[in-house]
Amino acid sequence: MRKSTVLVIPILILMLAACAGTGGQTATGDAVNLLVTLSTNPAEPEAGRVEFVVEVKDAANRPVDGAVVNLKADMIGHSMGDLSGQATAQGSGRYATAANLSMAGPWQIDVQVQTADHNVTREFRIEVK
Repeated sequence: MRKSTVLVIPILILMLAACAGTGGQTATGDAVNLLVTLSTNPAEPEAGRVEFVVEVKDAANRPVDGAVVNLKADMIGHSMGDLSGQATAQGSGRYATAANLSMAGPWQIDVQVQTADHNVTREFRIEVK
């Protein structure tokens, strides 16, 4: 009985780790060819102005410049209106924009990346304090 318990715990930890992370990424579109990550500034966002930094890399882990990156933020369970806009290129595959997240709670951030060869959308979930 102990051996099965010992095996179940590491498996559960691995499953939870796969579901966790900065933004619980759910991919749609051409998921194999572009890696899209999202970070926030501050790292643990609070209600108010939050900067979003999107990093785009190709399948060989090289930065992708020249993309059009659009973000849409919506509070889960409470529509907060249209919080969307285009991110500004920062160089080295990084794109940034900011939004006013007016309430604490769970938010979904949709990131759409368009390049000459790809059109992908990623969904991220963040918790605003």
